[in-house]
Amino acid sequence: DGMESLAALPKLNYLQLRMIFNLPDGFARVLSKSKSLQSLTLDFSKPVSARDVEDLAACPKLHSLRLSGIESVDDSFIPSLKMLKVQRLVIDDTRISDDGLKELASLKSLKNIQVTVRSDGEIEAGRKASANHRAQAISSKGILEFKHLRPDVLVVEEQPLRELDLL
Repeated sequence: DGMESLAALPKLNYLQLRMIFNLPDGFARVLSKSKSLQSLTLDFSKPVSARDVEDLAACPKLHSLRLSGIESVDDSFIPSLKMLKVQRLVIDDTRISDDGLKELASLKSLKNIQVTVRSDGEIEAGRKASANHRAQAISSKGILEFKHLRPDVLVVEEQPLRELDLL
């Protein structure tokens, strides 16, 4: 299997799996066997579960994890994310809320976090548009609370992409 071969590479330091729309079941469990993996990017890939993040916590050298644009990443992932020993965490364009961000302040190894900040109007519009679940997002207030709890962590604030930005 391809993931087994990747994980077995003795000098696998950085791995980018961007826009993989059918990640194999158990991919993170296989990657967790890597003794050298330092940085993993899973931007816009799926499916990614909280269990996958838990499995990645077993990577002894993993110091950077990017989960940009993964809609399944929400506050239910927080306990798994807190198991990591990463210095850099990218969770922009996910469904993590202010409460979830606040919980991540207890991640002692964290030195840099990248998030998408949404305006109160965008958050409210998301809640109205979301019939099945409460829309979650990080607000400016959530960022201020996080910075108060962890002034030592560099917070990189991204603005959400808008359709006009793409034209």
